[in-house]
Amino acid sequence: MVLGELVAGIFRSSSNRAGGSWLAAGLASASALALCIGLGAGPAAAQQADNLSDLFRQVLANPSDAAVNTRYAQAAERQGELRKALAAYERIVLADPGNTQARAEYERIKALLEPATTHYQVGFGLQYESNVKLEPHGGKSDFASQLTFRVDDDRHIGTTAWRSSLQLYGDWHLHTRQADFMYGNASTGPVYTMVNGWRVHPTINAETGFADYSFLFYAVGVGADIETVGAGWLRGMSFGVSYADFTNSNDTGIFQSDNGRDAVVGSAKVKFGWDNIFATQEYFMIAPSAVYNRARAADDRFWQVGAMAAYVVRVASFEGGVGNVFLSPEFTVQYRDYSGAEAGHSNSRHDTRIAPGLKLIGTYENKTLVLSYLYDDNMSNYKDTTLATGREYKNHRVGLNFYVDF
Repeated sequence: MVLGELVAGIFRSSSNRAGGSWLAAGLASASALALCIGLGAGPAAAQQADNLSDLFRQVLANPSDAAVNTRYAQAAERQGELRKALAAYERIVLADPGNTQARAEYERIKALLEPATTHYQVGFGLQYESNVKLEPHGGKSDFASQLTFRVDDDRHIGTTAWRSSLQLYGDWHLHTRQADFMYGNASTGPVYTMVNGWRVHPTINAETGFADYSFLFYAVGVGADIETVGAGWLRGMSFGVSYADFTNSNDTGIFQSDNGRDAVVGSAKVKFGWDNIFATQEYFMIAPSAVYNRARAADDRFWQVGAMAAYVVRVASFEGGVGNVFLSPEFTVQYRDYSGAEAGHSNSRHDTRIAPGLKLIGTYENKTLVLSYLYDDNMSNYKDTTLATGREYKNHRVGLNFYVDF
């Protein structure tokens, strides 16, 4: 379950005032004023253009002069000539890379020039699970079909970049209806470009889940994603806090829930990445994470640490690089420690999850095909009087998914 993350937004509004009265004695004055404004608009615009031309001649005389370029950039932005303003700030940064103010203005103008885009992705899939109910010491296998839909929208609201996303997921099992699950989440918030080119995206999030076609939970929260730029090893960070509310009327096996699971959840993740370590067209990523789930009931309260590592390398290419095939081994490990004890069970419960996997990814234009395998091994010291040892469940998952982007 993806829970919400931290938000900070600035909303601006403006209002126009209108007033006056249509008195007969004022008609002549109003008409004269309108005439003066109309006659003066043309010369004023021409004067601004002349000023911009004069400033550009000064830039040509001394291209590395920061003060002249700044005046030119400001004048160009006032006239809506954002590309000219961007070029001026770029000249300053090239001549003086340590000029943080010019770099900040360069990144701001660059973000304003990015066009509004809306990206859609539709996915279809089939999956086999050897232990669909996640039962200890083995269980029933089953097949499932999957459907995913995602929308990512980037645009500007005034002078502020704004990003929104929507994700929907559903699966349907051949025999085990109780394991059918539907999920959706949405987020929205501004995107701020920092001096070093990093982008900070505060968000407000909402999500919900249904199990066996009955409501299971909802969550709302706030968060922040930080996107870095360049070839450095730090590739991104995300932080969040949210509140999750579970129903107490859904009794569907692995999705069984109660009010004790209602929780405030804090999360943090950092992503590190390296490109072209041993060959071209390869990427290694590791993402450590931490979660604290402050559930209402002490036996449902826990903290968790973990990490996910993945290596992606291109193994084939066709049609001049339009199509590519990638191999991606991955590995996930998690450790969870529960704060409270449940009556009749272990006094100090802790769970460990180890999940190695492998993906074969084929891409062609806007289409992606993914063949995946995941071995999921969950171990716990959680036990009661009927178990001599702790519980453990293992599950093999094999999937084939097809995605189309447009």
